Amino acid sequence: FADLSSGIMAPAGEAFRESISQNPGLELYNADQSHPSLEGSYLSACVFYETLFQKSVVSNTFISSVNSNTATFLQTIAHEVVRDSLAIWNLGIHLPWADFTYTNTGTSTFQFQSNSGNLNLLWYFGDGSFSSGAMPSHSYSVSGNYTVSHVVQDACLKDSVSKIITAVIPVGWPETQAEVNVLLYPNPANEQVFFGNIEKLKVKVFNCTGQLIKETVVDTSLPITDLEDGLYLFQIDHKGQILHRQVMVNRH
Repeated sequence: FADLSSGIMAPAGEAFRESISQNPGLELYNADQSHPSLEGSYLSACVFYETLFQKSVVSNTFISSVNSNTATFLQTIAHEVVRDSLAIWNLGIHLPWADFTYTNTGTSTFQFQSNSGNLNLLWYFGDGSFSSGAMPSHSYSVSGNYTVSHVVQDACLKDSVSKIITAVIPVGWPETQAEVNVLLYPNPANEQVFFGNIEKLKVKVFNCTGQLIKETVVDTSLPITDLEDGLYLFQIDHKGQILHRQVMVNRH
C-alpha cells in the first residue's frame, strides 16, 4: 500500500523483531503481550524520530525513565533498522532525504552515495567542484578538510546535509597544477557574460538543481537572455582542465 500511495514507512515492527533477536531478555510488551512497555514505546519513538526528522537518534539525551544503557541499545537498534534499508521503507524515494554515505577509494578520491537517486540532486565538494549524479566520484588535488554538501529536492521540498571529509595527498605525490585564471564577468549578470583572458572554452551551464541548461563552445562571451533569474553553475573546460564558477542572473 505504501508503494501505491507513495507513502513512507516507519519500521517499528522490524525494530521490535531486531531488538528481540539481539536481546530477548528485554521486555518490549506489557503483561498483556499486546501493548508496548515503556521500553517498547521508547523504541517506537526512536524509529519515528529517525524517519520523520531524518536525523540519527543515537546519543539523543532524552531517555525518559528508561535505563541509560537500555536507551542506548534501543537507539542503536532504531538507527540501524531504519538506515539499513531506506529504499524498502520508501525513505528518500518519494521525499528528499539528503543524508549520504561515502567511501574513501584512494587517499584523495571519494565515492559518494545518495539516498534519493531518483530526485533532483546537487553535490558541492568544497573545492569549487560539483556534480548532479547519484553516485559521484571525486578526487581532490590538494590535501585538506573539505565540506561536502548534498542538496536534494523535488517539486515541493528540499533537504540538505553537509559533512567534513579529509583528503590526503601522500608525500612525494604531485599535486594538481594550479588552476588557470579565467575571468568571468559581470556577476551578477543580465544579458551576457564575458570570458576574459582565454578563448575557445567548452562551457556547460547548470541550474541550482543540477540540471544541465546549455552546453556550447565560447569564444569571448555567452548570451544568457534565455536564463531565468537565479544562481547558475558554469563548468568550464580549458584544455582538459575543469573549472567551476557561480553566476547570479538578475535582471531586476
